[in-house]
Amino acid sequence: LRNACGANMKRQRPNITVVVVSPKYQQNVGYIARISANFGVKKLKFVSPRCNILGKTAIKYSKAGRHLLETASTPHNFKEAIKGSFSIGTTGIWRKGSAATGSVYTLEDALKIVSKSNSKMLSLVLGRDDTGLRKEEIEQCNIVSFIPADPAYPVLNISHALAIMLYVFSAGKFVDDYSDLGSAYAEQKDKDAISRL
Repeated sequence: LRNACGANMKRQRPNITVVVVSPKYQQNVGYIARISANFGVKKLKFVSPRCNILGKTAIKYSKAGRHLLETASTPHNFKEAIKGSFSIGTTGIWRKGSAATGSVYTLEDALKIVSKSNSKMLSLVLGRDDTGLRKEEIEQCNIVSFIPADPAYPVLNISHALAIMLYVFSAGKFVDDYSDLGSAYAEQKDKDAISRL
């Protein structure tokens, strides 16, 4: 994936904002903040949250992403939340997204579209924990994306879906930070030599 799409995104990588529509469970809110921090996201938006995004459980599960919860904005209007950005709506039921927009893209295809758009701001839009995005919300997004999973159980938890999306859309952003990864461990011949000594 990095070889296929990473070069384009490395040329111009948009700033990612995670937009969560009306989250219901503090645990998911916490996990979303945590995974966002893992991938260097600087901004979270919670549209009309149904839970306390600074509640005890949310804070507990946010770990090092707590600062993202403390600085998150809470717009009441979906249109306001995605304004000025290239927005990617998400759906766990691809037919739902297709009915709203006519096209649903895999993350790899969505990455190529974003790369060609030259957008400086990218919003990854997650739907409600229980019912997802509504048709009218999907229609306001630039595109809608779907993560192909086992057809017997294709709907991912929103925090799990976000983890996959951020990995794809970071497209090698942090690889250079691990340039010594291959040389961090001794090879077997070195271990054998030490063992003989």
